[in-house]
Amino acid sequence: DSRDFLKFCDDIRDETLANLGIRVEDSADSSVWKMDDPEAIRKEVEEKRQKATEAAEKKLRTKCEKLETDLKKAQQSRIPSSEWFKDAGKWGSYDADGKPLTTKEGEELSKSQQKAIAKELKSRQQAYEKLVKTAGEKGIDAYVAELERQLSELKLQ
Repeated sequence: DSRDFLKFCDDIRDETLANLGIRVEDSADSSVWKMDDPEAIRKEVEEKRQKATEAAEKKLRTKCEKLETDLKKAQQSRIPSSEWFKDAGKWGSYDADGKPLTTKEGEELSKSQQKAIAKELKSRQQAYEKLVKTAGEKGIDAYVAELERQLSELKLQ
C-alpha cells in the first residue's frame, strides 16, 4: 500500500539519514541533501512530530466539542414542542398544541408571558423540524444514538 511505502520513506529520512547527519530538503521538483549535525536534525524532527501530535489532538478535541454540541442540541430538540412546556411543571393547563394557558396556580398568563411562550414555542418548533430534517429517514432516535456512538469512539482515541 502506498501509505506504508511513504511511512517507510519518512522513517528513513527522519531516523536513518538524520542519525547519519544527512538532511533532506524537499521542494516541488527536487530534493537537496546536505550534511548537518545529527543532533540538530533529530531535534527538528522531534519538534515537527510534537507539532503534528498537538495539531492532531486539537483536531480531535474540536471534533469532540462539535459532536457534544450537536448531541446536546439533538437531545433538547428531540422533545416535540407540544410536550416541551408540560415537562417544566410550572403551568396549569395547555391548549391542543401544548402551549400553556394558565400558571399552575390557575391564573391566566400575562401578555408578556404569552409573548415569551409564543417565541419559545416557535424556536422549539424550528429546532425540532431541523432535527427531523437532519436525522432523515433513520429517525431521531437512531441519529442521536449515532452521535453518541461517534462521541464515545472519539473519546477512546
